[in-house]
Amino acid sequence: MNLIVQDGLTHIGKSVDCVRAAIKYVRQSPQRRLAKFLEHFYELTLKVYVTPNIFLDDITSINAALNNCINGVHDIILVVMTKMMKCKFDKYYGSLEKCYMATVVVCLFDPRNKLEYVEVLLGDVYGKVEGKSMCAMIKASLVELYEDYVRIHASPEPHTLFE
Repeated sequence: MNLIVQDGLTHIGKSVDCVRAAIKYVRQSPQRRLAKFLEHFYELTLKVYVTPNIFLDDITSINAALNNCINGVHDIILVVMTKMMKCKFDKYYGSLEKCYMATVVVCLFDPRNKLEYVEVLLGDVYGKVEGKSMCAMIKASLVELYEDYVRIHASPEPHTLFE
């Protein structure tokens, strides 16, 4: 059986080589790389709504995708497009002052997230030093929220169980 297949391949070998070359070209084409890069953003748009507890995860994943493309891709057209997207990203999320603070604080109300987790995420997006200072601001906001809650809900005089 092997001899029959080998004999058949020798007659159509050039055609098979052409098909393999075409497939290799399509897999390495810039459009395919662009589609693979944009796939992440497409998946984010499929979400019906974004809840605040996962919003920070989405923001950091977008930032990581943009940075990876800018630093790791050699397709100049894709890099230029990504740099424009990164400028727009930085316009809205470039610092904590630009980012809506409540969305970051709400992320901590999710039981899966801790302050250290948020510090790592913010460190990835804004750098370690700025990420730590942002976490300090977030922690101060949480303390302020807690103090307001205690002030609002504290009873004027202590109650005992059997009054």
